[in-house]
Amino acid sequence: MPLHHVKTHIERLFENAFNLNISKQLTSCFVPTYSHYLVYLHAYKLAWKLTFAMAVVMGIVSLWTPFLDPKFMARWFSVPSIYFVSIVPVLTVGLFVGLVYSLTAKRDNLPFILTLGLFLASYSGLGNSIYPYMVPPSITIWQAAAPDESLLFLLVGAVVLLPIIIGYTAYSYRIFRGKTRSGEGYH
Repeated sequence: MPLHHVKTHIERLFENAFNLNISKQLTSCFVPTYSHYLVYLHAYKLAWKLTFAMAVVMGIVSLWTPFLDPKFMARWFSVPSIYFVSIVPVLTVGLFVGLVYSLTAKRDNLPFILTLGLFLASYSGLGNSIYPYMVPPSITIWQAAAPDESLLFLLVGAVVLLPIIIGYTAYSYRIFRGKTRSGEGYH
């Protein structure tokens, strides 16, 4: 197997590990918001482990990405652009520090919000690295885009359905707000 195929498989492995970890991390930080004692404590213990696993995976991917292509290396380490792209690592470190603090203080909502921020920061960092390529280093975003007519159809659908989805989600969160108590439920 050629070396670039091996690199691609390793990259996919890290990407899948990160996606699996981020979903578990989001769940472990969301559960304490709506649960009591035993589940609450278990979720916080799990969140600590997953936070450090996420830090390791994000660190490996962050260190690996600039070395995939000379263009990526130039984007991250050349003098004019480093001032713009360095915002993402600084933001990510700040979010990690906030997440560790919020887990130490056992805040209810803050770990979930900070984990969402880490998720967005990690993908924006990856986007900064590979922009304008969709499939590095050959296919750009504009080459991969659908025809204008299809995009217009999707835009109209999104404009109509997105407010409905947001409204329904807000309504669901309003109905099911608060923590569960022992003995409540369908039993």
